[in-house]
Amino acid sequence: MTQNREDYIKAVFKIAEREGEVSNQRIADSLGVSRASASEMVKKLIQEGFVVAEGRQLSLSAEGERIAKRILSRHRLWESFLMTKLQYEEAEVHEQAEQLEHISDEKLIERLNAYLHFPKTCPHGAIIYENEDKA
Repeated sequence: MTQNREDYIKAVFKIAEREGEVSNQRIADSLGVSRASASEMVKKLIQEGFVVAEGRQLSLSAEGERIAKRILSRHRLWESFLMTKLQYEEAEVHEQAEQLEHISDEKLIERLNAYLHFPKTCPHGAIIYENEDKA
């Protein structure tokens, strides 16, 4: 899956979580793209089964939600590592984590997660979904 697709799926998840209602316009605003670009990508994600449309309202399919939680968990693990182990400032970690979330393979994420002792939340207090069920 491309970074662009992951960003759209993550945006749908975060908008739904924050605002409840998800539309092409809200996605476009969130990602800083045109409404036409958002509409085009949303159509692809619907065809691929990651997004569901009911009228103008959008939501993630079960698979789309699984992917969004995986991406957000990766991002938040990287934020945790950067802040707690490398002493990055809070204002510095988001952009670094944004890049690292897309290029990290499963083995690296598993080892990073174990190294951090499976944190339940990131330094900002956001849930690390992959660790919700871990003891």
